[in-house]
Amino acid sequence: MLKKQDAIVLKTIDYGETNKIATIYTKENGKLAVLAKGAKKSNSRFAAVMQPFVHGNFLYYQGNGLPSLNQGEAVHSFKEIQFDIIKSAYSAYIVELVDKLTEERQPHYFYMIGFYSP
Repeated sequence: MLKKQDAIVLKTIDYGETNKIATIYTKENGKLAVLAKGAKKSNSRFAAVMQPFVHGNFLYYQGNGLPSLNQGEAVHSFKEIQFDIIKSAYSAYIVELVDKLTEERQPHYFYMIGFYSP
């Protein structure tokens, strides 16, 4: 089943030669890992949305195993975080806290400050 959700990329890890697994945080499903095939290639259509702290719209196929990303569109890239080391350190700390304190595929009824408006 195809699902389209608004999400924030928490982290990405390399998977094989050309793929990446992104951990995204959605309002409806909480923390979710999705597979982006070919995301490590230089001309990949997922290169822009597979960066940490990117807020985007993600269309993924939810089957029996790991969901696979079909489409991704960056809404806001938060470039100011990448250029300021203090903001980058605080953002990485908050992302790590959210990653460690939340369960996979469990919706949470709070909003991340600055990313989602209530």
